[in-house]
Parts: sequence; structure tokens; C-alpha cells
Amino acid sequence: MNPFEQLEKYELNQEDISQLNSNLIIVEKRDWLYNLAHQFQLDCVEYVRNHRRLRIYIICNHPHCFTLGRGLQRNKDLAGIELIDFNPAMRERLSIPLFDIKRGGGLTFHYPGQLICYPVVSLGQKMDVYKVMNQLLGWAQGLLEQKYGLQNLSHKEKLLGLWWGDKKMASIGIAVSRFITYHGMAFNVLSDHVMNEQLQKVYPCGLPGSVYVSLQEALGREDVYEKFWQLFKETLIQDQLNALGYSADL
Repeated sequence: MNPFEQLEKYELNQEDISQLNSNLIIVEKRDWLYNLAHQFQLDCVEYVRNHRRLRIYIICNHPHCFTLGRGLQRNKDLAGIELIDFNPAMRERLSIPLFDIKRGGGLTFHYPGQLICYPVVSLGQKMDVYKVMNQLLGWAQGLLEQKYGLQNLSHKEKLLGLWWGDKKMASIGIAVSRFITYHGMAFNVLSDHVMNEQLQKVYPCGLPGSVYVSLQEALGREDVYEKFWQLFKETLIQDQLNALGYSADL
């Protein structure tokens, strides 16, 4: 099945799809219902499985929602760091939807002021899941440092994500289905009072809601969303065209 031949199923338009070359497709969608985006990812996974050289990157945002993975993943590197699992009894206290999904990790959140990037790529000798995660976080960190002058950033910490000091600006969780990736990175661009209120009730990624910060808060500016979206897309395209051996002139 080719998901690009039935776009109406996912409430996509042809204008949302950019095929840069035979091996790179960029999908952009604003305010995409989470369940539609998730199904599109799953169908893209099957498509890439049959077209292994193809890379699909989805850039989008979602209405307010939570997603819940298979559970927090703990290892010896996290010794001394207390992570709090999601309490199922909290479902009834949440005023926004919660979706159960098949990825590692615990609870995470989405809202319209985020930029989300889902990579659907085939893993191989030169690409593993850690490289995919480091690419996404590295692109975001590089933009913040080079274009915005933001310092004290790191994405190579014990706790996955993009950190600004002791505040978390982006969360990441990649799933792999028979060597094809899906799910991805959620970057907090704008602050959001609805989501901030919900985060007081839960522990996304096992952490207090107060840990999370937005680019808007870090910069003290409101006019950041559209520019960051465009810069992130351009960086992604340039990097991937270079990796695939094509000209990166946009």
C-alpha cells in the first residue's frame, strides 16, 4: 500500500507533500489530529520497508494530547535520578486526550506550539537508532546556538532530550519496527497555559512538569514559531540531501 496515493485518509493534501528526489520525502502538516498522524506513520513504515532507500520526514504539530508508551526505561546510568511512572488513576483527571502507543518510554505531551519531527527511515550499517535521535536533537541544538545565540544546551545527557541547563526543551522517543523507525522528537517552541496546567498533574518522561521549558520562554520573545519551523526544515533537508549525495542548494 502506498500511503501517498490515499492522502484523504489522513486528511492530507498534495501541497503537504514535498518529494525532494526519489529517496527523500518531506511531509508538513499543521494541527494534525494525533491519531491520523500516527496511522500515517505506521503506513509509511510499511511503505519504507518495501522501499528501503526512501527516507520520509514528517514535520507537524498536534492539538493538545498526551501519549503513553510501554513504560519508563531505567538503567544503571540513571542511578540517583528518580523517575515517576504514570499513575493510571490520573486518566480521569486529565482534560485532554491520552493515546496509548507502542514505543518505549512513559508519558509525553503534545500541543499546537510544538514542532514535531517523525523520521521514517531504514536502519543499516551507517544508520542506527541512536544516530537518528542525535541527528534530530543535534539539528535543533545547532539552530538554537547558531541562529539564536542560546548557550548551555546539551542533548547528550543521561536523560534523553534537548536540555537548556536543567530545563528540558525537547523530548524524544524513537520506535523501531523491523529496522524502520517511527515516532520522534517534540520540541517546545511556544509556551501554552493549557498544557502547563495539565503538566502540574503528571510526570512527563517521569519528570515534574516544572522541568519543561519553551524556546519562547528561553528567548523572552513571542515571534519564534514560524521562523524556527522554517529553519528546522531547511536544516533537515540540507543535511539529508548531503547525506544522499545530492546538491543541498535550496
